[in-house]
Amino acid sequence: MPMPSFAKTLLFLTISASALGALIHFESARANAAAAPAPPSPPAVARPAPIHELPVLAPAEAPAPAPASAARSRAVAAPDFVGKRLSVARRVARKLGLAIVAHDGDGLRIDGDQFPDYRVRRQSTPAGTSVDPGATVEVRVREIEAPSGY
Repeated sequence: MPMPSFAKTLLFLTISASALGALIHFESARANAAAAPAPPSPPAVARPAPIHELPVLAPAEAPAPAPASAARSRAVAAPDFVGKRLSVARRVARKLGLAIVAHDGDGLRIDGDQFPDYRVRRQSTPAGTSVDPGATVEVRVREIEAPSGY
């Protein structure tokens, strides 16, 4: 059944009015945005120097033990290393002025270049225990197994 011309005209006028209303709305929104002050730009971020331009630093040395009277006043709580990569545990320990000695399940000492390959299983000094700077924390580690089957 064909649509009567009256209905066609009414439909056309409704669609035209909706389109005109949308156009007016978007134009006024754009005019309001242009009149509003621009938000402040974020501060410029300083870019780090490229790695080839950084100075070469000498390897870090273990901190010298402090005198007994000063050490007592600066005692730190031993962190919880269990479950962390040995390399992460060593970095945290160095920041606190502690040293880490790592042994595997067979009792063999783990060298520093192998630290990323191991995860801490146990530590001799319980987490939260007060230790003097320069103290050594012994840990038992297990080798991290690479995922297989991919």
